[in-house]
Amino acid sequence: MYGDDVSFISRNKDHTSDELNGQIDVAVQKILDDSSKRVSELLTQKDKELRNLAKGLFLHDYLNADEMDRIISGKDIDLSKTKKVRDWEQDDYLIKF
Repeated sequence: MYGDDVSFISRNKDHTSDELNGQIDVAVQKILDDSSKRVSELLTQKDKELRNLAKGLFLHDYLNADEMDRIISGKDIDLSKTKKVRDWEQDDYLIKF
């Protein structure tokens, strides 16, 4: 295990002190908390794009990278090049986008 404050410690938790193991646990928890916060903010910021992408996947079952990029950037996909497998407006679905 490596860190900014120390060099190689050990791969075995039994070879290090309880104090050092506690410091490692605190550092790992901070990384996890920061990552969770960052992901939550990103998902909140990109809510509209994610919903549009989910709707596109629901309607077409398959989207290539270009189609996903177009949906995420707010553009329509070329319906002549992709097959629509569901008609959103005609059927009553549990999830509404």
